[in-house]
Amino acid sequence: MRWLLAGPAVGLLLVLAPALPAAADFEGARADYYGGNYPAAIGELKALIAMGDARAETLLGIMYDHGQGVPRDDLAAALLYRSAVAKGYFPARYLLGQMYARDPTRPEDAKATFLRYQQAAEAGHAVAQFNLARAYATGLGVTADPVRALLWYRMAAEGLPAGEPAELAQSSAASVARGLSPEALRQADELLRQWKAGHR
Repeated sequence: MRWLLAGPAVGLLLVLAPALPAAADFEGARADYYGGNYPAAIGELKALIAMGDARAETLLGIMYDHGQGVPRDDLAAALLYRSAVAKGYFPARYLLGQMYARDPTRPEDAKATFLRYQQAAEAGHAVAQFNLARAYATGLGVTADPVRALLWYRMAAEGLPAGEPAELAQSSAASVARGLSPEALRQADELLRQWKAGHR
């Protein structure tokens, strides 16, 4: 289940990214990345970054994040992710949140993790919705709030792939719901209704 909580980094670029205009150069860089031709991928990505391509920043950030073709460098990865975030590319928000989540004992990182999950979750990112629910359930970077935990577990259950991922979100929602009063359950239902009404 590690993929659900951390997310396959490059998969975010393929599955969860918003539609973008076709870019043959980026497709070539991505093909080189998957083919293990990291030097070629890095050269292509840097050329795209010079033109302001947030997808290229994110993919190069992943390479620095995981030490693929370059020495692992958390600072370089974070700077690339942040630049992509500034351009509105929401998969980078999630990846940046995952970097902060690696050291949840640091309060400033926990808060930053929560904020990144929140931004990506509100943009419709189902994995981030699950992680946001978990943050509310456990108090990671935010005051624990079981009502909002239930809201986001329900949202994640609707957006995650059918089968085990969605079932985990459903079971997590059920677990939280069992500890809530009838009034708190009504509040969660109303929050869900409001969120859906505002995101049609």
